Amino acid sequence: MNMTFTIDRFHHVNQQICDLAQKATTLGIRQTYVDTLHMALDHLENHPLDWGDPEYHTKEPGGLVCHGIVGPLFFRFVVYETQKIVIICDIIPSPFSELADP
Repeated sequence: MNMTFTIDRFHHVNQQICDLAQKATTLGIRQTYVDTLHMALDHLENHPLDWGDPEYHTKEPGGLVCHGIVGPLFFRFVVYETQKIVIICDIIPSPFSELADP
């Protein structure tokens, strides 16, 4: 039985999501942005360790900080596999996406 992960996020991620949505709307790629968020959330909920590339272990035992890229977005997140929790740390534009600052 494959259990899904609960997703949480740091408070500042809310602002990152809003800022990126506004920029995507201005650029005329809002639907691409929304679709990308849905794809990333699916990865994080169902198979975060298969999707993300590991960076380092947390001081808190059992945590692994990872990053993943989908479409124009770069996600940094922590996976607590035993607790089935993913915490999104940051969502930023991937370096070469149209959402990235020049």
